[in-house]
Amino acid sequence: MNPRSLLTCAVLAAINTSASATAGSAETLAPITVSAAREDSPLAKLANNIRVTNEAEMQQNLNVNVKDALENTPGVSFDGSGRYGLSDITIRGISGNRVKVLANGQEINSQFSFGPFQNAGREYMDLNNIKQLEVIKGPVSSLHGSDAIGGVVSLVSKTPDDYLHDGARFGGSVFTQYSGRDSGINAGGAIAAAPHEQWDGLIAYSYNHAEENKNHGGLNVSGAARTVPDPQRDNSHSVAGQIRYKPNNDHTFSLSAGVYHNKRDTNVQSSLGNNMNIYNYTAYRGADSQQRTNAALRHNFTIRNPFADSGYWHTWWQKQDSTQETVMDGTLQRAGNAATQRYRKSEYAMTDSGIEAQFNKTIDGRVRQNWVYGLTYSHKDVDMQRHTRDSVAGRANSSHEKNAPDSVIDQFGVFAQNRLSFGGSGVSLIPGLRYDYYRLNAKPDTSFWHTVGSSYQVSNYREDHFSFRLGSLYDISNNHTLYANYAEGFRAPAFNETNLGFENPQQGYSYIANPSLKPEKSRGIEIGWRSDNGILNHDLSAYYTRYYNFIQSQTNIGRNPQNGLIAFTSVNLPSAEIYGVELAAGVNFGGIHPRLQGLSTDLGLAWTDGKNRSDNTPISSIAPFSGHIGVNYDVDERWGVGTHWRFATKKADKDVSSTDPRNTAKGIGGYGVWDVTGYYRPVKGLTARAGVFNILDKKYITWGEAYRLGDEISRTRYSAPGRWFGASLRYDF
Repeated sequence: MNPRSLLTCAVLAAINTSASATAGSAETLAPITVSAAREDSPLAKLANNIRVTNEAEMQQNLNVNVKDALENTPGVSFDGSGRYGLSDITIRGISGNRVKVLANGQEINSQFSFGPFQNAGREYMDLNNIKQLEVIKGPVSSLHGSDAIGGVVSLVSKTPDDYLHDGARFGGSVFTQYSGRDSGINAGGAIAAAPHEQWDGLIAYSYNHAEENKNHGGLNVSGAARTVPDPQRDNSHSVAGQIRYKPNNDHTFSLSAGVYHNKRDTNVQSSLGNNMNIYNYTAYRGADSQQRTNAALRHNFTIRNPFADSGYWHTWWQKQDSTQETVMDGTLQRAGNAATQRYRKSEYAMTDSGIEAQFNKTIDGRVRQNWVYGLTYSHKDVDMQRHTRDSVAGRANSSHEKNAPDSVIDQFGVFAQNRLSFGGSGVSLIPGLRYDYYRLNAKPDTSFWHTVGSSYQVSNYREDHFSFRLGSLYDISNNHTLYANYAEGFRAPAFNETNLGFENPQQGYSYIANPSLKPEKSRGIEIGWRSDNGILNHDLSAYYTRYYNFIQSQTNIGRNPQNGLIAFTSVNLPSAEIYGVELAAGVNFGGIHPRLQGLSTDLGLAWTDGKNRSDNTPISSIAPFSGHIGVNYDVDERWGVGTHWRFATKKADKDVSSTDPRNTAKGIGGYGVWDVTGYYRPVKGLTARAGVFNILDKKYITWGEAYRLGDEISRTRYSAPGRWFGASLRYDF
């Protein structure tokens, strides 16, 4: 067959998606999700838009961190450059703590920041030993409770089964990887063993060393005019282990534990020189660290009784710490340019423990029912504090401050969901309901009262909420499914939104509590069409979500009559709406003709828009139209090559709000970036990969990085790298 005939067959097969795959074509298996529907369902049977990135895809793209793994997910962007690393994940224009991040079902710390010296992001994990990364888009509080107002990002770790193949008693992997983006070296491995048929386990370790992200260069000077990144050294260690006991086929007990530690040192040369005509800095250094320590015990069981067929219970403990230290040397202008040193140490910690139980029950009949129900309880202790020390002309003055009281947060949830399948009609309905109770008790101490002043009124917080969802699917054929979903989300106020406090009589302002703060809520609808005939697969969806009571911190509400200071507090904003269309698609040309075996394409597109309904102003966090197009060729899993083109259109100035002080009033231009990766497997288990990224050396910045930066100099400083190279070597045994 000539090439023209092959191309004709490819086009006809792609168009004729209603036909079944030919007898010789390879069947496409949808990945299994864990957190998305709280049931082991293939993506084709889920009534909302969910993206699953598996380990093979992450390795193919030479991904190093979560930010890399999310890069090709339509509708997802991130803020992860500069001193503090990954601080924000945005799903369909919704960002911050409105997106819930889970690691094996345990919630990752919420993002927390206060002032210029404290920013506790969400960089508490790496990709080593991660099996898949799931992104649930849109409200999902009916299954995951508070904070899932905009979506969920879930990381799922490997188990010994992922290393022990074909009955092997011993297995594992070792790897090393280089990233020219930040001169990063990543190395590690995992070992799994099954000394007895009832016992197995694994241990995994990784180390990463990196420098600052590179960009196109520019002015390598000190001060605000600097356009190259500030020098940085980043080191992280991660170790995780798991032991499993299987007394029989119906029960599995697993004990897992892990530690992730990251330390980042930054020479903040961009902050040297004149600062607000008060200080003149000659040295400015940051030392930041984050650590997550966790342990969990889980029991999966099959019981087959009238109330449940299977299920699990899961109890956990974790502690997440973030520390930022800043040392600034220079002179104080208003003190006759006297020598001065300013020291700031900011600490934020959350200790979290809890238990969750889930049960699954299938009831056969003319209407088949698949029940999922359970409960969850968590207890969190949260605290933050700041230590300041100022030395002017040899005279030191220090203090310990707390701008929010220590807080105890208890959350309890009960949920139930039922998948109703109506015989051979192809119709399924999925109603779900969850009840959540949220309680925050503030525990102010002497340090807090000293910081906020005696007139501050501390507020405890109580809230309960019902979250509902109704999904539906209609199987047009074995290859095509229509789906629709209505879902609700909510987010209870965080401890710092409830009780952020501060008094500065010298400059005439203060922060006060808002005891009438309401929880944020969302209601969304989504419709979609999904198909997979072994040749062409696609998922096309459109959505509309309305958000209520968005919490805006640090809002000026006038003067406080008790002390005459200008008062700032957290307030609820009126409603907003976000809507859009997304498409994910791919073609497996091997299903058309054997000579095309190994050739495939993938496509992802996302368009989002929205506005604040009270004043019709745009929502700045919404990214412009973006996507990717990829072509991959694989030869018998021995060698392969892939190429991807990632792009985004411009963000116009009119689509950026000028009323939000945290956002810039300027848009950015569009861009297109071309990457090429390849691999070679000379012997079984040994894989060498290499890639060239941004081949055309395009100068650009993503909107997720740009929209909080208020000037072009900063945007240049945090722009993406130019052309860079990456490589990895991995051995699986």
